Amino acid sequence: MIGQEIPWGKKLTRLECDITEPPQHLYPKLDSQHPEAILCLASLDLRQCQENPIRGISVNCFGNFQVAEYANKKGIPFIQISTGSIFFGEKGKTFTESDTPCPQHTYGQSKVLLELLTQSHPLSLCLRTGWLFGGRKSDKIFDVLLKKTLLGEPVQANAEQWGSPTYLPDLIRQIEHFIESQKAGTFHVVNEGGASALEFVEEAKRLSHSTSEVGPFENPKGMERSPSEVLTSNKGSLLRPWKDALKEYIERGKHET
Repeated sequence: MIGQEIPWGKKLTRLECDITEPPQHLYPKLDSQHPEAILCLASLDLRQCQENPIRGISVNCFGNFQVAEYANKKGIPFIQISTGSIFFGEKGKTFTESDTPCPQHTYGQSKVLLELLTQSHPLSLCLRTGWLFGGRKSDKIFDVLLKKTLLGEPVQANAEQWGSPTYLPDLIRQIEHFIESQKAGTFHVVNEGGASALEFVEEAKRLSHSTSEVGPFENPKGMERSPSEVLTSNKGSLLRPWKDALKEYIERGKHET
């Protein structure tokens, strides 16, 4: 999702560069690109990791770590995208960069493992982000919910879990800024404020004057997640409030139709 929206850099597909290959096969492919920095976006999502935990760890942790090791040996920045899903807390809890992760599922565990393995690399940059929306070609859940709302279709959304809605163009601008300024370390990059998926949809309905019927649904069984994944920052890396970003997204859509 992120890679589709980024307008800069060389983009390699999995067929062109499989990060789970042994280093003797992977590293020559990376050498051929002459990278000055590497933003590695290869990742399996929460559901994919739940369905295939071994593959999830292989890609999200060990595959990414091979790329991080390459970057470290070359003396170039390695940028990884992590998640609020690494934390666990009750509703109302927010998490800063200094809070201790406590992931409840393979996806979060794979992200934490990669963070731990790369924290000694001096040029490693870890950006933890939230529930992304605003992708032009996205089939991710928040964009699907938005599309249905804007079309006036019935929408059911989770009211039990809270996270950080994050506007993809805002995130990409911040990624670019961090790379250009050669930042390293761990930062939370989300739009300010927390919400449930239901509150997010209700705000989209209000802003767009949609006629959608909006209501809650029960959490799916077998998917253990923290009641709160809301991120904040003690490093000043928060983006504008998510409601402001959502308003811009909806207004942009009106001008493009």
